[in-house]
Amino acid sequence: MKKALSLLLALVLCLSLIACSTSKEDLVGTWSGSWTYNGNQFKETFVLKNDGTYTSLMYKNGQYYEAESGTYEISGRTVDLHPNGDERQSTSYKYKWGKLVNNDHEFVKE
Repeated sequence: MKKALSLLLALVLCLSLIACSTSKEDLVGTWSGSWTYNGNQFKETFVLKNDGTYTSLMYKNGQYYEAESGTYEISGRTVDLHPNGDERQSTSYKYKWGKLVNNDHEFVKE
């Protein structure tokens, strides 16, 4: 009985460690999300590339609003985007249930 319990606990520990990180393969691709702020409708799409760079386009009320590019890094279940590769600036996203989440904004992979 002790061996079975020990094996079960070891399995649970392994599964919890796996759940603590996100692979690059999970994240590389195109992500998009939309939200309303102060009566304006925003839509953002960003592409995380395999080489560690990203590009982003944002639209406000259906019109082009801004573009951004830079680098990104993955730490556990967090993705930090660094505009223009400046690591002093970043926008962080948490990977939860197949979505990237920032300030209650959810981005889904296309």
